[in-house]
Amino acid sequence: MGEDGSPRDTTQGGISAGAGVDLRHFAQYAGPLVEAGHITERTGRVRGVLRRLKVYALTKEGERRASGIRERVHSAVVRVRDAGGVHETTIAEVVARAPDAPLLDIVREAIEEGVVDLDMDEGASSGGV
Repeated sequence: MGEDGSPRDTTQGGISAGAGVDLRHFAQYAGPLVEAGHITERTGRVRGVLRRLKVYALTKEGERRASGIRERVHSAVVRVRDAGGVHETTIAEVVARAPDAPLLDIVREAIEEGVVDLDMDEGASSGGV
């Protein structure tokens, strides 16, 4: 955080949008994480917003847990469609081939569509990711 305040993506609205969670349900997810010591909650200035808002940050324990989850997600095997056809690979390989695609979008596409479409010309996705 700089002099101008926290980024908007650290607010309830920013986190909800990034995680694909309805803002109305944010508290039911964040509360237990605060109680468990995985995230901190404070009221502070947010860049581009006049009033102070609740902002959230991972604690050291939260960072450790998130890292473990990220490692498990990266090792998960998904189906991908690329110039070579449809085959299986790890999410880590999909991330390497589509570095601008958010991890959550890759996971969602794999779950909802059953296959992650990759555009091999750009190294990014064409239809979903």
